[in-house]
Amino acid sequence: MATNKNKLYCLIYRVRAQGFSVSIKERTIYYNCNDPQSVETKSIRRLCAEYGFVRQATII
Repeated sequence: MATNKNKLYCLIYRVRAQGFSVSIKERTIYYNCNDPQSVETKSIRRLCAEYGFVRQATII
């Protein structure tokens, strides 16, 4: 269980380093709606597939 949790936080760290905002409580990844292709990175796809995160566009 601990290694699975470590993988989750490692992925979240990578996504945040790319400039995305991540809410762990809501399991949501916020991204800029002007650049929708940037959300298709490997880390984000893995968070959505394995841990149930969703993507939410924000208007800036």
